[in-house]
Amino acid sequence: YTGWLCRSMVSATTYTLVGVVNKFLTVLLNTVVWDKHSSPFGIFAVCVCLLAGTLYQQAPKRDEVRKSVQ
Repeated sequence: YTGWLCRSMVSATTYTLVGVVNKFLTVLLNTVVWDKHSSPFGIFAVCVCLLAGTLYQQAPKRDEVRKSVQ
């Protein structure tokens, strides 16, 4: 129920970001604590995904695009 409570308190984008950061911290903890951990390429791939997520923007609504073109 905690996930639903959190989802009702924040936007969908924030909730997704919290999930991604949670996965990143899990990979980081796995790398630090245990012997069998992610490869350097795997950690790099996670960083690329996080960077791509920060560059993401929602597409403008069609009405806004039409007004800006005219």
